[in-house]
Amino acid sequence: MRRFIEVSFILLALVLAASENAFPQDTQRAAAVVNDEVISMLDVEQRLMLTILSSGLQDTPQLRHRMLSQVVRGLIDERLQAQEAKRLDIKVTDEQVEAAMSEIAAQNHMTRDKFNEMLKSHGIIMDSVDDQVRAQLTWQYLIARRIRPSAQVTEE
Repeated sequence: MRRFIEVSFILLALVLAASENAFPQDTQRAAAVVNDEVISMLDVEQRLMLTILSSGLQDTPQLRHRMLSQVVRGLIDERLQAQEAKRLDIKVTDEQVEAAMSEIAAQNHMTRDKFNEMLKSHGIIMDSVDDQVRAQLTWQYLIARRIRPSAQVTEE
């Protein structure tokens, strides 16, 4: 049965996320709702900061404004993917997330501790990064389980 996807945006909350001066009490406000699961303003702000940091671009209000809808859409897609993985009983262990995080740190020529320190120094909460990595791994495992076995590769 196809699930109804309810996505509601609160304009004021999104404007606050794009602002460098968002108030701490606004972080728990809902930015979107996906099948009764809330994406908070904290989720949006953390992902926005992580996206800007990984892009290497300067954090400006204009850049935040340009990236905001893409970041929110990405979070919505992740929630939908996680819900589908849960429905199919696909789980990612903490050890798998830890291994992926260590690999990301190594790709950035850092130890895991240095990588964590760098993220924290930019105001990024480690749980936010872990959540993103877990979502990516879960989707990869779902694809591997559901799609790859039915794919047929031919010479063409």
